[in-house]
Amino acid sequence: LEGAWAMGDPASAPALPPWQALPCFPGQCLPCQDQLQDAPATSISRSTAQSQEPLRRIKGGEIWVQRHTNPWRFSHGVGCVDASGAPQLDHCRLYPWPWASCPHESAFAAASWRRLQHHRLTLPPPLQLKGSVLAVADLSGELYFHWMLETLPRLGRAWQQLQSNEPPSWVWHNGGDLPSTREACRRLGIPPDRIIHAATHPWIQAETLLLPPFTPFGAIDPGHLTWLERFWAEPRAEAKAAPAATSHYLPRGAAGRRAVLEEASLIKQLRQARPKLELLAPTASTSSQLGSLNDAELVIAGHGSALANLLLLPQGCDVIELVNPDYQPPYFNSLLHRRQAHHRRMPGLATPLPLQELLYENSLSLPIEMGQIQVVD
Repeated sequence: LEGAWAMGDPASAPALPPWQALPCFPGQCLPCQDQLQDAPATSISRSTAQSQEPLRRIKGGEIWVQRHTNPWRFSHGVGCVDASGAPQLDHCRLYPWPWASCPHESAFAAASWRRLQHHRLTLPPPLQLKGSVLAVADLSGELYFHWMLETLPRLGRAWQQLQSNEPPSWVWHNGGDLPSTREACRRLGIPPDRIIHAATHPWIQAETLLLPPFTPFGAIDPGHLTWLERFWAEPRAEAKAAPAATSHYLPRGAAGRRAVLEEASLIKQLRQARPKLELLAPTASTSSQLGSLNDAELVIAGHGSALANLLLLPQGCDVIELVNPDYQPPYFNSLLHRRQAHHRRMPGLATPLPLQELLYENSLSLPIEMGQIQVVD
């Protein structure tokens, strides 16, 4: 038993099957993270090979998402079975899920399936859908980073591939009904009345499930990045003179996790070194946010989803990523490697252990507290 159940009366605890032991806890697995630090060729080649797998078609298949019970309610897992109920492990994932470089993925898949199978019993009956359904739910698909760099390219590439001969009847995703998801779906030309949100219908069964392949966790697919660059690129008017290079800070604002403490004071410090520092407007459209960084020479940002906006960053730009020393995973390394960015992490102050235990669910929630910093040319 985990969490509050472990502290309660055993007689009142739910009857859960014994879970298979995991070989490690991947979120804290430093060897796997170290292998991804510079987007090594092994991870990229594996990712590319996996993205070139054909679209899976499962007659009478079922797919569901497991929503986490914490306040953020992101998708904690994705499960899939065929018409006979047999698990489709290549389309099942559950946190904690291993990094792309982990040799134990098969062990995680087997252990995850038992949990996903149990969770399905807690859901309302599946929504029955006629026709074909393009299903693209993924881990944490509600979060901008995962939607932008993982879910959207899976959706977009498959949607465009299917338009020529067999447009799907429905699209089912877990990106939510947010401005960023609506903008991307409009750009793809997906009719709003053809979209089914996993937040409303977490479990569906279709005459035919259409499933794009997953990509290895933590290694952004190079094919996805190529597609995204073309998808979001805007035609540029011919300029009379090259625009001046700019410096940008990507605010965390009132983020529920990893808030930048005293962010206004931090911005004031940064502007003392860079008086013309610009702030990226988090309420702007996705295309506007991406376009505003087209001429950046320096980007400073706390570790978080806003770093997905580096997609169209100029080659060779300087990127400073502010992190809590206890949480600095290499989620963005593939993207930074792609843009040939001069990247460095700047660790802030450590969160005292008593505060970690009392105020934060785990290390990925820890705040970023920079204190006094220096940004030099």
